[in-house]
Amino acid sequence: MELPDMTTRRLVGNKSTSTTMTLRRRWYYQRKILRHLWQRWRKEYLVNFNSRQKWKTQKLELNIGDIVLLCEDGQTRSNWPMGRILELYPSSDGMRRSALVKTAAGTLVRSIRKLQLIEPAATYCSDVCVGE
Repeated sequence: MELPDMTTRRLVGNKSTSTTMTLRRRWYYQRKILRHLWQRWRKEYLVNFNSRQKWKTQKLELNIGDIVLLCEDGQTRSNWPMGRILELYPSSDGMRRSALVKTAAGTLVRSIRKLQLIEPAATYCSDVCVGE
C-alpha cells in the first residue's frame, strides 16, 4: 500500500507509480488548458463572425435616375419589373420612404423597401438625362 506524501503530493514508493501520477496530472492540466482555450475562442473569436451587419453598414441610398427592380411578392425575381426612379418622397422625419418609379407599364409610387438597386444613375448618365 502506498501513502501520499503531503509535502510533494506524490505517492511514496514505487517510482513508476509516481511517474504515472505525474503524467496523469499533466494530462489533466493540459485538458483543462485546452478546454479553457476552446471556451475563450468560442466566446471571444466566434462572436465576431455573428455580428449583425444590418445596423453596422450603410445601405446604398437610392437617388433620382437609378435603375431599380420593383419587388413583387407573388413573382420570382426574374419576373420583377424594372424601372427608373423619377422622384423621391421624404416622410415627416426627413427619411426617404417612397419613390415615383417609371416602368414600361407606366408610373407608380412604391416604397423604398420594395425597390432593389440595379444600377446607380451616376454609372450610365449625367444629370442631363434625369429629366427624361
